Amino acid sequence: MSPKIGNNRFIPIEPVGRPAAGSKPAASNRTGRPDFSELLQRELEGTGKEIKMSAHAKQRLEQRNIRLSEQDMGRMSNALDALEKKGGRNAAVFFRDTAFIASVPNRTLITAIDLDEDLQVMTNIDSTVHIKVDGRTE
Repeated sequence: MSPKIGNNRFIPIEPVGRPAAGSKPAASNRTGRPDFSELLQRELEGTGKEIKMSAHAKQRLEQRNIRLSEQDMGRMSNALDALEKKGGRNAAVFFRDTAFIASVPNRTLITAIDLDEDLQVMTNIDSTVHIKVDGRTE
């Protein structure tokens, strides 16, 4: 027991009992964000590797009627993993007839560019990757 000073007098501080074995401690994080132990567990389980898609990217894919299957998203995830290992931060990911601009550390697709358009301008890109399917660039 440790004393604490309050209103000019000592107030003893009692230790808090430990949670029962197997029970999960209450989350003390009030920000609504996952705490460190949750983030660590996700990373260890590999569940933190999902790819997010910005509202702008979703809109561009809908406008161009582009659908990405789970297998396509898996390929995109592998490409982001490779970019991350090489230190990429802002990348152009070429897949089929579309270039995706991605934030590698955030694992977020920011926008999609149709490569059939006459002019494609990409700025602030530090890396690129071409995803091949069946031995050819798609």
